[in-house]
Amino acid sequence: MTIFNLEKFTKNDVSHLLSEVTGEEFMIQWGGFSLNWPLSEEQIGDMLISAESIEPPIKLFKFTETSSHTTAGHIELLRIDYTEKIAWLGRVLVFAKYRGKGAGLVLVELTLDHLFNEMNFETAKLNVYDFNLSAISCYEKAGFSKEKYFENAHSLNGRNYSHYCMALTRDDYTARKNQ
Repeated sequence: MTIFNLEKFTKNDVSHLLSEVTGEEFMIQWGGFSLNWPLSEEQIGDMLISAESIEPPIKLFKFTETSSHTTAGHIELLRIDYTEKIAWLGRVLVFAKYRGKGAGLVLVELTLDHLFNEMNFETAKLNVYDFNLSAISCYEKAGFSKEKYFENAHSLNGRNYSHYCMALTRDDYTARKNQ
């Protein structure tokens, strides 16, 4: 069985992440409309700078295979609200070599463990495009439920993008883990 770990994402990880984001549509599916194509070291660098403040609004992680220390993915906590104890999971990416093997669920669960147990937060939220069925399934397996649907929330090159907002509370996550 492959064992994975969640580690801090650093500037040394940028080039590997950039190599996995292979086109504009894929970048949008992964990172939404807050990034510009082509994705650049500067854009990721700006995120790293934001992650270094005292109470950062964003935290970046890499997902590594423990035995080989090979990077297997990337995830971020976004819109971190330290007062309300809410954070958004975002830019969830399992690298191509690891897709279809259950690694996405492990990545999400490690991130939720960090959010709920180490940061002591109360709620995790995320947005996911309605066409990303494998991601929706993964998030539902982790305990998330759909809260709201945003039809045609964005448009690019004649294509409309609709998404779900999903949420999970610490109490629901803990109850699920204790079953």
